[in-house]
Amino acid sequence: MNPNNSKRVNAMKTTDRIDAKIAKLRTEIAEWEAVKRRMAELENEESNGQLGTPFGPEPTQKSQDLKEKTIPEAAKVILSERGNAITHFADVAKAAISRGYKGKKGSNAAKITKSFAQTLRRESKIFEAHGQGKFTLKP
Repeated sequence: MNPNNSKRVNAMKTTDRIDAKIAKLRTEIAEWEAVKRRMAELENEESNGQLGTPFGPEPTQKSQDLKEKTIPEAAKVILSERGNAITHFADVAKAAISRGYKGKKGSNAAKITKSFAQTLRRESKIFEAHGQGKFTLKP
């Protein structure tokens, strides 16, 4: 084999890997842009007083079941109850907040929602990403 041909083949393999990485990063950028848009919507709702409290609608006594849960635990409960339907992280966070989830001291709905986005993405052994900030439980 001609050494110049080998270099071309290696260069093509390298460019293919670069193209794959670029495609993956573009997908991730699109997902983070969706997160940013949803966060802006939530911050707007919060500043307009549409969420009821800094943690969302005032939970009732019956709906305090997620009060002591972690984000992965709360998300598992919510996604399971929804038949593991593909669900946006902000909807999971909003449901958790309405059921008593409060996060760390000093958290508000926007911070909690951002934490849900980050945690669901990071916990890839538990949650499957479907793009645009939407998740299900892994089978």
